[in-house]
Amino acid sequence: MKIVHPIRDMKQLEAVKTYLRGKNKRDYLLFYVGISSALRISDILRLKVKHVWNGRRPLEFIELNEKKTGKYKRFPITPNLTKAIKEYMKDFPDKRQEDYLFTSRKGINKPISSKPPFKQRI
Repeated sequence: MKIVHPIRDMKQLEAVKTYLRGKNKRDYLLFYVGISSALRISDILRLKVKHVWNGRRPLEFIELNEKKTGKYKRFPITPNLTKAIKEYMKDFPDKRQEDYLFTSRKGINKPISSKPPFKQRI
């Protein structure tokens, strides 16, 4: 397993957010949920629309059970995360509550994967 160290420099953090916001709203929201919640990527990718959106606006909290530990997690959706969710959902007005928030291009209503699409040879 590879170890990934957190970004501790606020300037670098802001630079990453700015870059992602200009490139891809999905990746921007994925990053923002990660830094706002401290959830594992496996939990973030399992989020469904109903966890963050009530059909008209973002919810106040994200609630779920962690995949690895089974522990219940509840954390507030900050004003900045609310903006990111609104921007993202504006592009997907037809998403249903049971749809994954971060859908894969492979298959119908499947979450994106955290695994690389191919095996690396050493």
